[in-house]
Amino acid sequence: GPVYFWRAHLNGAPFAVGDRVSILHGPQRDRVVEVYEVWAHRRQVRVNLDLEAQQSVTDVFSFTQVCRNGAT
Repeated sequence: GPVYFWRAHLNGAPFAVGDRVSILHGPQRDRVVEVYEVWAHRRQVRVNLDLEAQQSVTDVFSFTQVCRNGAT
């Protein structure tokens, strides 16, 4: 709903390849990483964690689970 879009906007969305973001959720919480792929239609990003996460597609986060570095 509207709260999701509002929260994503506060977190810095829309995101672009190369953006530095902080992960806000899960075991990678507080880690600062770079976005390498954006799935805008799903409102998700893929971030550089490691090769294993990339191959198993566990490097996907929604726009509300990451925050652009410097955004509130």
